[in-house]
Amino acid sequence: MKSEIEIIIPSLGNKKLFKTIESINRGSIVPNKIICLINNKKKINIKKNYKNLKIYYTFKKGQILQRLEAFKITSGKFILQLDDDIILEKNCLKNLLKSLKKLGKGNVVGPLFKDLSGEPIHKINRSHFKFFYD
Repeated sequence: MKSEIEIIIPSLGNKKLFKTIESINRGSIVPNKIICLINNKKKINIKKNYKNLKIYYTFKKGQILQRLEAFKITSGKFILQLDDDIILEKNCLKNLLKSLKKLGKGNVVGPLFKDLSGEPIHKINRSHFKFFYD
């Protein structure tokens, strides 16, 4: 079954990217395309061949410019922007798509991010990171 979702990922081509791609492709819904825009002069080597993975190289610096370049390439009904160090749970795309369809046209949804212990990031005790927020 062809998916309605395409994913764009700006990246420097670090090893974290491979885990992200694997988690996406192990999900209950596999996206039609995963578009990685890599700001890097060197070619990266992905050991597994994913038919839905498209890698483009750019000299544009910064995630915003890389995402803009990816939007020019994508054509999916639903587009998900991810960072290259995000690991998706199996039903993440299924749940996001279900929410979008329920809400209807003109709405946006996003995943709930958790830390390694499973705690939602918005509940992290910010006093441990006070110097970031002063």
